[in-house]
Amino acid sequence: PGALACEPPAEEPRSEEVSFASTFPERGLTELSATLWLPAGDGPHPAVVFVGGSGPNPRDPEMRGGLIVHHPPFQLYGALARWLAEQGFATLLYDKRTCRTCYPETSPDYAAFRFGWLEDDARDAIAYLRRRADVQPEDIVLMGHSQGGGIVARLAREESVSACVMLAGSTNAFADGIAAQIRRLAELRLAQLDPLQAIALQIRAASFEDCLAEAAKEPDVVQACLYGTTHRAFDEEATRARTTAAAIASLEIPFLAVVGQLDQNIDPQVILDLRDALGPRDAEVHVLEGLGHTLVHRDRVDAPTLEPALTKVLGDFLRSVPSRAP
Repeated sequence: PGALACEPPAEEPRSEEVSFASTFPERGLTELSATLWLPAGDGPHPAVVFVGGSGPNPRDPEMRGGLIVHHPPFQLYGALARWLAEQGFATLLYDKRTCRTCYPETSPDYAAFRFGWLEDDARDAIAYLRRRADVQPEDIVLMGHSQGGGIVARLAREESVSACVMLAGSTNAFADGIAAQIRRLAELRLAQLDPLQAIALQIRAASFEDCLAEAAKEPDVVQACLYGTTHRAFDEEATRARTTAAAIASLEIPFLAVVGQLDQNIDPQVILDLRDALGPRDAEVHVLEGLGHTLVHRDRVDAPTLEPALTKVLGDFLRSVPSRAP
């Protein structure tokens, strides 16, 4: 069979405002809102379901980077979706169910919320694309950024998809990652000869861990220090996260993991350890020099843009993925 990515269409892509049904309307939403970027032509096109990172975010949030690679607002997801459409992929971005400004008519029940709901939403997104006449249902790629990277890695084992891409993702639990992230920032501040800020960050990391321990005594009570969710939700996410590395190792489809060398949220060593664990299988792992968590290069913080090194890795990978269409 041919590859998913072939010669990009000559005409400009277009975007379409869409929505897709939730399998679980009792969770507060009957449908999720989205933007579908479509290549030129009638199709059917290979497609990408894009799953965003942590937080109650819209489909294309403004990102400003962090202490190491800080930049003006940059909408990474929209830039990626348009680029993917230019390469011939129908690409779906959707608002997270926890985004209050996206769904003002609803009020999320954070006491009932579970991180597994986000995986169910991604399943619904896949099902929606497969029903469209302009999408090739056998040729769907799962792509996720940050927390979304772990979600797509786990889903790819269960869904019949063509490939999986994890951007700035992790195989660690969310709770573990938060404390580790704060401590890495403390180390950075110490290296910048700012010991007072380093101490403050170390105290913050310890405070979060104390909060997590205290919250365990009342696991169904919403906690501000747990970002408005419950200990039970965090515990459920940790259980899921522990299966991520094994899920990736068991994949029988092409897999790509990309992390920035200067990512302050995700320790690049996690991805390098994953590379070593994967061994000689159909997988690629790339640590891109100079990129932060938002995949912006430190030399382009004044005018953030989609990094050419990133699009080259993505393009080369997608061109290597065989089509599953009959």
